[in-house]
Amino acid sequence: MHNRIPKENNVNYKIIPSCNIIIEQYNGPILMQDIIDIKKEISIQSNYSPNFNVIMDFEHSDLVFDSSKLTDYILFANSYNKIYGKRKTAFLTSTPNEVVLTTIFGLIKGDLPIDSNTFSTFGAIASWFGLSPSEYEQIESELKKLKNKNTPNQNTPQEN
Repeated sequence: MHNRIPKENNVNYKIIPSCNIIIEQYNGPILMQDIIDIKKEISIQSNYSPNFNVIMDFEHSDLVFDSSKLTDYILFANSYNKIYGKRKTAFLTSTPNEVVLTTIFGLIKGDLPIDSNTFSTFGAIASWFGLSPSEYEQIESELKKLKNKNTPNQNTPQEN
């Protein structure tokens, strides 16, 4: 398994307070530590809430960890109070490996107050979240912008 990957250009995110949503868009090889690091970074933003629903877009990434590393995340999430909150987390996936890992997460998350589900389309996520048509358009637009972004970890909070 990979020991290290470059931190450049592998995670972008956007907090959308008006919709109570956080979008995390992952690119290239991703280690579990990358996911933990971005959760820490997002949690210190002034417009962050641990109760915001989350879209974790893995469509253009390669998750380079096995299911045993999911336990590391669960231990982190249970102990890092800034991110502990009741929310839905939608995993947007495109490969069988991503589906397996995100499904296993849902099975082993224990008492974490996260309702998680795995999807292959944004439309299915929007339906599960119960987004209004205007929220759908706003979030879909932001997701497309993040997919096209070349700089990592850019968050330009905008409340509409």
